[in-house]
Amino acid sequence: MDLQKDNITFFFEDLESDVDVAKDNSLELEQMMLEFSTEEYDIDININTNDNVISSSELSYFIKRDFYLGNHAFYYSEEYKLKDLMKICQYYGIIKSIKALKKQDIITNIVNFENSPENYEIVEKRHKMWAYMTELLEDPKMKGYLIF
Repeated sequence: MDLQKDNITFFFEDLESDVDVAKDNSLELEQMMLEFSTEEYDIDININTNDNVISSSELSYFIKRDFYLGNHAFYYSEEYKLKDLMKICQYYGIIKSIKALKKQDIITNIVNFENSPENYEIVEKRHKMWAYMTELLEDPKMKGYLIF
């Protein structure tokens, strides 16, 4: 085999315009991912008071919940006692389906219920109500008037 007779030819093409398109697509994808990741936590509830408007992002319930970055099972495990989890089950009307009294089983049932798309409205309402309740319970003057 004669190596000098076998020639290999290479052609280089400048793909600068394709690189720009890829960068634009990458930036667009990053923006979409950022919007998607913040949508889960972007529940904007505005509470009108005499002087200002309080956004849900300022409510301590949502701040604490967002701290767990969507790991709802871990959030319930760390932040709730068994009796509080049972209150959530009662609110959702799933108290009768809770047969085991193990905390982890109850958390699993709650998370499954909340992840179901048909339960979206009641889940959002419960989170809103729990946020209001948390704010009321944290106020030293209001705390004495509430039983929860």
